[in-house]
Amino acid sequence: RDSMPLAKFSLREVRARPSRVVLTFLSIAIGVGAVVAVLLATSTSRLAQREMLQAISGSADLELISDSVAGFSYQLVGQVREIEGVAAAVPSLQRVAVLFAGEKKARTQVLGIDPRIDQKVRDYEVVAGRLPQSLDELLLDSSFAQSLQIELDDTVKILARGGLDEFRVVGMVRPGGTSISLGSAAYLVLPAAQRVFKSGSNVDQIQLIVSEQSDVAQVQAKIAAELPDGVTLRKPRTSSDMAQETLFATENGLHMAIAFALLISTFIIYNTFQMSVG
Repeated sequence: RDSMPLAKFSLREVRARPSRVVLTFLSIAIGVGAVVAVLLATSTSRLAQREMLQAISGSADLELISDSVAGFSYQLVGQVREIEGVAAAVPSLQRVAVLFAGEKKARTQVLGIDPRIDQKVRDYEVVAGRLPQSLDELLLDSSFAQSLQIELDDTVKILARGGLDEFRVVGMVRPGGTSISLGSAAYLVLPAAQRVFKSGSNVDQIQLIVSEQSDVAQVQAKIAAELPDGVTLRKPRTSSDMAQETLFATENGLHMAIAFALLISTFIIYNTFQMSVG
């Protein structure tokens, strides 16, 4: 019985002030929608960050880097591969050079890689052509090639310490798992890069994958005990403390956004109900 007068009163209010009812429901919808939108944006941002870090550092658990610009001997690759718990050791040489494509030129990051195993630690996809195999072949980031109007089978020149060398473009790559460009990157087979930069048999970096059955910290200790002077063992840069601090700060920002969305939504809904009851 008590509910009947209330229902009649509510129905009378709805008929008397239809615009207020519509505004009430719209306010509730906006409040709930704001919370859902922020939650979706937060989830998407977290996923994008993880994909970005994965694209940059790949699957490497540890890396060896040179303390000098000269690099260190390639022989260290074989020594590290013999250490228990190391599933893969991927060497590379990374230097800056000038690339010439016809009348155009651009500074480029040249990476000397072992194409047989490089994709174990670097996340990219060959979208045209193939990986380089010989000393006169080159692989380019697709966006970089497009900016210089370079196509497959074109001939480009690289100016570095070893002089001006000519290469044939045999493939194009783009980053995997994310839309972030690899930038002005050019890939050569490792011996070709060593020749271009006159580095002898040296490399700048060895990225390491630890076997699933092994503990990363224990393997790191074993490797550190056998390292020569001038070589540093560390976790990949994107897994460093700085990257973790950046992610932590971003997470806090996302949490604050959620809290503000909840607060504003609660205020909108409460204020609308107060106006309706009044």
